[in-house]
Amino acid sequence: MRKSLVLAALVTLAACGTEPPDPATASIAGTWQLRTMQGQPLPFVLPVVNPGVTTSLTRYTITIAASGGWRSQYVEVSVRNGMAPHTDTVDEYGEWRRMGPTVTFFVGSPLLKKATFDGVSLIMNIGGEMIFTR
Repeated sequence: MRKSLVLAALVTLAACGTEPPDPATASIAGTWQLRTMQGQPLPFVLPVVNPGVTTSLTRYTITIAASGGWRSQYVEVSVRNGMAPHTDTVDEYGEWRRMGPTVTFFVGSPLLKKATFDGVSLIMNIGGEMIFTR
């Protein structure tokens, strides 16, 4: 009898928390880290814009406040023709709005970035698919 009760309790606990969050309503507040860019882990070598310069995206973080504000920071490291690396850190901020699983980040008028929340990840497409997780 005791084993049956323990087994029933374990099955009940295992069943709890198996439901994924609803992407249309679950909170997106928190700090999100870029995990992959175009399916590749960081650092990600960006497409060549200037010949002789290689630029890598090494970090991208987005902090989302439940109150509707957001702030991000990303870091790029550039190397020109074998010279010493140069690091640029870019900060952005603004407000966000949500319609179901679609999140729009306003950076200033008319600039905006869109993402889709799948219940676990924020997925953006800025120069390729970017997947952020908490």
